[in-house]
Amino acid sequence: MQRLWPLWRLAKAIQWLVLLVSFYQTFITIAGHVAGALKGREASPSPARPVRFTLIVCARNEARVIGQLLDDLLAQEYPRDALQLLVVAHNCEDATAAVAARPGVRVIEAQTAQPGKRHAIRAALPHIPSDCEAIGVLDADSRVDATFLAAVAAAMEGETCIQVETVPQPSEGWLSHGYGLDRRARNLLWWKPRENLGLGVTASGSGFFLRASMARQLVPELHAVTEDLELTALLALAGHRVRFLSTTRIRLQEPHGLRPLVRQRARWARGHFGVARQVVPPLLARALRGDLRAADLALYLVLPTRVLTRTAVTLALFSALVGAPWRLPLRAALAGMAGEWLVPAGLAAHARLVPLNLQGLRLAARLGVIGLLWFPIGVWAAVTSRNSSWDHTPREIHDGDRSLPVT
Repeated sequence: MQRLWPLWRLAKAIQWLVLLVSFYQTFITIAGHVAGALKGREASPSPARPVRFTLIVCARNEARVIGQLLDDLLAQEYPRDALQLLVVAHNCEDATAAVAARPGVRVIEAQTAQPGKRHAIRAALPHIPSDCEAIGVLDADSRVDATFLAAVAAAMEGETCIQVETVPQPSEGWLSHGYGLDRRARNLLWWKPRENLGLGVTASGSGFFLRASMARQLVPELHAVTEDLELTALLALAGHRVRFLSTTRIRLQEPHGLRPLVRQRARWARGHFGVARQVVPPLLARALRGDLRAADLALYLVLPTRVLTRTAVTLALFSALVGAPWRLPLRAALAGMAGEWLVPAGLAAHARLVPLNLQGLRLAARLGVIGLLWFPIGVWAAVTSRNSSWDHTPREIHDGDRSLPVT
């Protein structure tokens, strides 16, 4: 029995470490919402002059859906002479380029040996005019409101990079419902508190805007399949944050089947592991020099989801209740459980994230199942870390309240 004490002490130390991380995340969530309530909702000031944007729409076999986004962008309540639309038809095998070819839109057809959005963005760089001030990157299945660009322009003053709040498009699939709830929960419990506290968020694939000068500098340096996360890290190492903008939104489609969901998440996990290996050490070096944003991003790269801390804290409470030799004090475990379960539940109820009825309970259960999928997906991604494939996700055409699947 005495020989096992070193293992028990190690298990106890790991539990304390995870519990401290859990307490930190709970503190950020609570403090961020308090700061937001004290500030109130600030109206975005109008820019002194229109920001000159180039919007890059990345499309791979998106002929069935890209027209909807282009309609949205061409209908923007924004000066047309301050906006350029570029569609990059990247490795397309359908009529994406032909569908996108319309007045006011420039189409670039790009073929690369490797898949990945970074190649599409890179192909657009030579076509960005010299007077462009900021680029925006959007996926072809996105949807935006007519005031989208005006809201972004109002927020660009003094900022290097902005990520617009992403929300799910209407859908009837149970997986996409649960996945959409996961996106909304992250906005509420993770990104908004950090924005209220002046910390950074991460660029999220579609709906991020970057100063053109910085784009020309950093985009050629992107090598990961998760180019948005790699861009976030490179910005942080240069002392810049990604601002979270919630005065407007971009609506994204969620996966509608288990196979595309697993493939998409496995790709994200592989890219996440690669970026973490590359940038966590230099981020920690910046953190030791007093850069709190770098410290927060490094922690996110190591523990990117509260599913990990929530599971560990729940196991710690179980160990304390059964009197395991490696147990933590019961009060500490209970405090961690309150932060992992009660605080998010209370904030979600206050924000009406889900209805307080049986339907809301079903949605929460779906979110739990989808969250647990991260464990096998993470293991699979680690085993297949050299896989750089980029599988196309099936899309839907949205016509009013109807969803028409794309085959």
